[in-house]
Amino acid sequence: MPAIKDVIIKIYSTTTNLKMVSAVLLFILVLILAITACSLDSPPPTNTTTDVIWRSDGVVTEGEYQSSKVISDTFSIWWNTDSTNLYMAMKGTSPLGPGFVSIGFLPPDWVPEKQKLNTDAIIGFVSEGKAYAIDVFIIGLIGPHPADSSNDVNQVSGTVDGNTTIIEFQRKLNTGDDNDQPLEKGLNKIMWAIGYASSDLSAHPERGYSEIELK
Repeated sequence: MPAIKDVIIKIYSTTTNLKMVSAVLLFILVLILAITACSLDSPPPTNTTTDVIWRSDGVVTEGEYQSSKVISDTFSIWWNTDSTNLYMAMKGTSPLGPGFVSIGFLPPDWVPEKQKLNTDAIIGFVSEGKAYAIDVFIIGLIGPHPADSSNDVNQVSGTVDGNTTIIEFQRKLNTGDDNDQPLEKGLNKIMWAIGYASSDLSAHPERGYSEIELK
């Protein structure tokens, strides 16, 4: 039989080990509770890479477009591109009432002396609550502006607020139409205009020229 002394030492050792195990488990439990409490108190991480999906609804939402340009006090544009399409919003304020807004895509060899000659343009307006966008090709220095036989402007929407009109649309970068200017990544020359009224698509109080970069 083991000596009484050996039994006492064994019992003491076992008890000490149990106390050490209990202490370690208690420490782990306290650590877990502390980490959980910190997680609950911390605000959720901010997702800075959230993509805003483009939607044609006649409203320009913050973050909806990658690029924008204020061309004048009365005319602004926003745009996105992917490998196939251009997505754009035009906003114009007419002096007399809600009129049309227009953008033209100029050929690469365009010079100011050519004015509107051979310009592919889109004229957008809202009439009786419905948005329209007409695909035109300007055949003279100042006009006329006949509509293309093929309207390659899609997903058209628009809104009117006072004298301000917003038109959103989608168009292929290269429609394959001889009267539509192919759009390239990089700088593209444009023409813009604001019309007096949606019922008269020829008279415009303001127009000008600029350029946009397609990314």
